[in-house]
Amino acid sequence: MDQRGFGFGGALILVGIVALLWNFDVLPDRFWPFAWSLWPVALVAVGAGLALSRIRPWLGSTALLVVLVAGFGTAWGLAATDEGPLLHRKSIGVENGGAASGRLEVQVGAGSLSLGAQAPPGLLLVGKLESHAITDGFPISESHVYGGPSIIKLRSAPGREFSFLPGQSPSEEWTLHLTPRIPTEIRIDAGAAEIDLNLRDLDLKHLEIDAGAADIDVTMPAAGITEASFEVGAASLRITVPKGVAARIEVDAGLSSVRINDGRFPQASDDVYISPDFDHADNRVDITIDAGASHVEIR
Repeated sequence: MDQRGFGFGGALILVGIVALLWNFDVLPDRFWPFAWSLWPVALVAVGAGLALSRIRPWLGSTALLVVLVAGFGTAWGLAATDEGPLLHRKSIGVENGGAASGRLEVQVGAGSLSLGAQAPPGLLLVGKLESHAITDGFPISESHVYGGPSIIKLRSAPGREFSFLPGQSPSEEWTLHLTPRIPTEIRIDAGAAEIDLNLRDLDLKHLEIDAGAADIDVTMPAAGITEASFEVGAASLRITVPKGVAARIEVDAGLSSVRINDGRFPQASDDVYISPDFDHADNRVDITIDAGASHVEIR
């Protein structure tokens, strides 16, 4: 009698059946995130199969399939309940607290960050944070000094577990608005993120961005004096300087491609572009860029 095991073939059949159930919309919407979170079950299944195969090959195969079926069944049951939502949301609202200036520090991993200047009166910052993560966590810290600076720090929680829902990439989505009523500084540390900053209406004194493989789109303030520095890796960086704003631009491009509107910002030296009226302009930006293999465009 042939008693060879059927574990590998049986596992493929089981995975195929689950995939068919998903394609025919039988499984709950949140099935795959929970199945992924239970990945150690696969190790248990393989271990049980190997151990029991020494006694009887068919016994090891049966144990492997039983453990896998139990894991898929647990994921199905969890996904069918209201526990452990896939999408975590956090709304934030930080009061001004009598601050004379503000500083925002953001650390964001994979995902997107959108920042504007539409915080309502009395609030320094409003926003919404979302993540497709199995575990929640957006650490926030605040430091306020009446008549002095107010510092807000937001960051992704380290070591977070992301879900991998088919057709959906692991991500965080940050939508933030600062007040335009007091002078502000901004620092952003980002990984593989999409960053969209509309700073046109802010009273922004300093902007600092340190990013990796990011897609960055920045509209600089339309009034006041702003210093901005960008240190990017394999990124795409687009900067818009509003009309009526003078600029000095210094670019250390490395292997990057650089496109600068030299009609507005004539080239003064190998790495420097500057508006003719920069030194006397009331509204101006001083931009420093250190880029690796990036695409840089300034208009």
